[in-house]
Amino acid sequence: MDNQIPDKQYIYKGLLGHSYFPMVDSYREGTPPVFITKGFTTVIANEMLNRYKPESRGINGYDQIEYWVNRFNKVPRLMQIPHPLPYARLCQRISESWDDLKHICKNPTSRLKPARHDDKSIFSPIYHELQDFDDLDFRVLSVKNENFGHLMSKLELAKGRPYRVSADISLFFSSIYTHAIPWALVGHSEAKKNRNDSRWYNQLDSSQRLLKRNETQGIPIGPATSNIMSELILFNVDMELWKRGYAFTHFGDDYECYCETEDKAEMFLIHLAQELRHYLLNLNVQKVIIEKLPFSYKTEWVNELNNRLPPRENRARQQEIFNTLDYAINLQKRHPDGNVLKYAARSLASRIDERNAEVFLKYLISIALYNPTVLPILCKIAKKHHQAIAGIKFEPILKDFLRFRCSDTICWGLYFMAICGESISDELADAVINTKDCMSIGMFIALNQHKDKVIDFLNNNKNIDPDSEYECDQYWILLHELAPACPKFNHYRGVSGLKFLRNKNVHFIKPINALT
Repeated sequence: MDNQIPDKQYIYKGLLGHSYFPMVDSYREGTPPVFITKGFTTVIANEMLNRYKPESRGINGYDQIEYWVNRFNKVPRLMQIPHPLPYARLCQRISESWDDLKHICKNPTSRLKPARHDDKSIFSPIYHELQDFDDLDFRVLSVKNENFGHLMSKLELAKGRPYRVSADISLFFSSIYTHAIPWALVGHSEAKKNRNDSRWYNQLDSSQRLLKRNETQGIPIGPATSNIMSELILFNVDMELWKRGYAFTHFGDDYECYCETEDKAEMFLIHLAQELRHYLLNLNVQKVIIEKLPFSYKTEWVNELNNRLPPRENRARQQEIFNTLDYAINLQKRHPDGNVLKYAARSLASRIDERNAEVFLKYLISIALYNPTVLPILCKIAKKHHQAIAGIKFEPILKDFLRFRCSDTICWGLYFMAICGESISDELADAVINTKDCMSIGMFIALNQHKDKVIDFLNNNKNIDPDSEYECDQYWILLHELAPACPKFNHYRGVSGLKFLRNKNVHFIKPINALT
């Protein structure tokens, strides 16, 4: 296990260059690959932090870019992209304190923890498929998915324990109290006794707050720094439950425990709630389930769908693709709480070649009309087989997506249009810019289309006041990438470190023609 634990330089590089923008899940489907952070190196971050002190904003802290993520149930999730200066400070603090934080890598109950990515045995096989990204070995978070090994570990946990408890934490990231970070690291008494000094654990707390207006309530969803902070808190919760003899595992805020009796299952919930309250966290009472054997170790619809998939080693025949996706649509209706269609599309993706790409892509486009979460998969296959969808007009579909105002749907939709060689009309460009969604607007920079409209948007004081630090923070990536065309923001860029990054040729948006 020890040889899999990252060192402080590994963590620093990974957090800056490979775990900054939202991933959503282990497939890196948060933002299209035009949004990059690889050039944000530790050397540049250190030099920037030596010249610019993010703490100089005092109690104001920094605001963030909002990134709304669509989900299959149409309930969007808000993720955030912090400003580079305070984010670099937090990454630096984590690196400097890593010897006092790396114990979270040894948590036997967690399926989400920092790890090196050179030992493939503990990582999901999907990492091998991600060819669009460089330096995958510096991604920070290890995710143990529902692979066979994990299912076998569940069988071990359940041996002699016929009751299973499922529970999760209510509004996890938005409920985290930043002062709970020192509590988890050195205990409540010491943390409160020394809360006003500059000890290392207080610096972690203050650096975390800088990302979000210096607020103590909630941490951003998206960057891997937040996963590290959450794992620090849950490590203590887990160890207390472990001492009580509970057989459990958790993935982020989702807990699963196996017990000998129903009474012990109920006691687990009581003890879990008690331990969480030490850090001002609460269980989501609406998602608590206690069930008795026999129970399945995989979700019912996952087993049903897996039994319908064509053999993995074979190319799927066109009729098999059609039948599988047809079956998934009906299965989705029976299981509205699971993203059956996305799972089916992702499972079929590895079975696609030039002979069956057309039917897969066209069927997926029809699914995207009402389930846009399949768009990243659509883009991945279309990039390999774009000739299979020649002449497709996606703009009417994207126009319909705009009513949901979800950042990821718009970004991936524009990316798909670019892959297909479809130009973006003035009407669509105006509609996207009218959403005022930063990352969606940033796609025009990557696509090198309608940049004049983006510049007009930035230079309109009704949209962004150059004297408002928070408003500028909410669009920092646009103000950085289009600096020469927006001189009215020079003061903001100068004091916030963006001018320095520009001079170092650090960019966060890559032209799409550089991806091919």
